[in-house]
Amino acid sequence: MHGIARVLAVAYLILAAFAAAVYVQITANYVNVAGVQEGLERGIGVSSVWLNWTGNASDRAIAVVNFSVHNVGNVAVLIVGIDYEFHMDNVYDPRDPYHLDKLEATRIAYISISMTRAEGIEVRAGESRTVSSTVFVVPGTPEGDERMSRFDRPDDLQRYHPYLSRARLFYTFAAFELSYAAVYIAPFYETEGVVPDG
Repeated sequence: MHGIARVLAVAYLILAAFAAAVYVQITANYVNVAGVQEGLERGIGVSSVWLNWTGNASDRAIAVVNFSVHNVGNVAVLIVGIDYEFHMDNVYDPRDPYHLDKLEATRIAYISISMTRAEGIEVRAGESRTVSSTVFVVPGTPEGDERMSRFDRPDDLQRYHPYLSRARLFYTFAAFELSYAAVYIAPFYETEGVVPDG
């Protein structure tokens, strides 16, 4: 066999081995990426909502929504955004909280948080993190007073029943660049009620 033929044969073998390694890595990445979507859908939810407020309708109210994120996938993800609608239930309105007309009547705010990759919150494989979001209700303007009138609706025990609708979490991958993806977060309703702490 000629010397050049030997060099070409070895080069083809090296190229084939490299292509096989790339194929294996791409397949592994695809499997890992596909598993993350399914895993995040099971591993995310609202863990708590608390109210920092005096209970006086003329004072500013702050609601903090804590999302629990558990990454059951095999690769780290970056949380780059959350959006949702924050509502306060009027328990004296007998309609289902998720009835379209009642959603309109109880909406306090649409919250949208977005971050760059550099600002994203990393959740490693197997790790759990809490991501917090804040809702402000500030009276003193016509819009603020309207929001406060919807917010200040306690039950007979002076407990408030916040709930979320249309919640989504946006993520990407820490190790490689893919376009952002979203998972829907299950609806959350505070059945026991929250007592303001402020």
